[in-house]
Amino acid sequence: MLVTLPGAEGRLMGDTYDAKVRTVTPDDLCDHVRGLAQAGATHLQLVLDPITAESVDVVGESLADLEG
Repeated sequence: MLVTLPGAEGRLMGDTYDAKVRTVTPDDLCDHVRGLAQAGATHLQLVLDPITAESVDVVGESLADLEG
């Protein structure tokens, strides 16, 4: 799942990029993860854009709402 944060520039795969990708913001992340879990997903890979320590902190704070 592509998670876009402030400063995002998009992600390129190879020389071109034509795949339809749904991006998720940190504000929508928990709801999206819950929906995937309800659909049966047991694992998830996040791609952060931009990939920075600050992005990891923001996403970590967002996902903290899932604990419990």
